[in-house]
Amino acid sequence: MSTHKDLSKPLKGSELEVRVGSHYGDWCSLLIYKDARVDMARLDEVVGSENWKRTHYAEKNNLFCSVAIKIEDEWVHKDDVGEPSNVHSQKGEASDSFKRACTNWGIGRELYDAPYKDLSIKLEQKDLNSKGKPNLYGWSVKNKIVDNKVVAVAIFDKSGTIRVKREI
Repeated sequence: MSTHKDLSKPLKGSELEVRVGSHYGDWCSLLIYKDARVDMARLDEVVGSENWKRTHYAEKNNLFCSVAIKIEDEWVHKDDVGEPSNVHSQKGEASDSFKRACTNWGIGRELYDAPYKDLSIKLEQKDLNSKGKPNLYGWSVKNKIVDNKVVAVAIFDKSGTIRVKREI
């Protein structure tokens, strides 16, 4: 049977997405991230949908999320704060606080370490939208996991070409 400790097993590349972190000249940094659905699926898979819950609350003009997991007969909570998004401010803040609280449980914590850190690419014309900004829609991530640790990552553009490959 799975335990809450299984929450921290590395996420598969198919569970991850790519976005632009910053854009400078013909280069951009890439950020690999998980969305809230990945966290919900991992919680359901590992502890069961009836054994976890989330609660949002405001404190000092910030939105927090508490993710509680039932361990034996006790609810154990881990909380974190979110940041509003540029598109849907409140929804983004709620989602962000949930994802951060889930990271406190170990889900996706590996995204803060190598080989996911400091990824950048030289942009090609096909990577830019009509306004000259990077467009990474349709890009994908593949990773190699050995002994419960991510040892390699590759990022593919929408044509299937490897644009970044990193091993540790």
